[in-house]
Amino acid sequence: MASYEFTLQTLKDGFWIVIIFCAISLLGFPVGTIFARIFKLEGATANIFKTHCITGNVGYLAVPLLNNIYGSKGLIYANFSGITTELLIWTVGIYLVNRHSNKSAKDNLKHLINPGIIAFLTGIFLSVINIKQIAENNIV
Repeated sequence: MASYEFTLQTLKDGFWIVIIFCAISLLGFPVGTIFARIFKLEGATANIFKTHCITGNVGYLAVPLLNNIYGSKGLIYANFSGITTELLIWTVGIYLVNRHSNKSAKDNLKHLINPGIIAFLTGIFLSVINIKQIAENNIV
């Protein structure tokens, strides 16, 4: 992965990967809602079930496989789907898990500012500004 340099085209392609993967993942929400009713799940249990339906385990098999088939460029694109999964877990998932509590909507929205989202935004920022190049140019 270290041999691949981010380009503007990589970020544009990654943006579309995130949008498409997010749309596909969110299709799991109505599926989860239907099956939660079939299984007679209620409250927090139903919300956790729905959260599991919108997220998948896309990394353990897909990332090494894509790396072997497509090399570092495929690995970068595969990680955009992983980014989407993490983003959904740390936003929609947190919201769904906390939605059943007796707290106000404003209090539940406060849970969306969490270490996962902060790390996600920091990583995106560092990737966009190409921190590796900045670090190499500043080392004496």
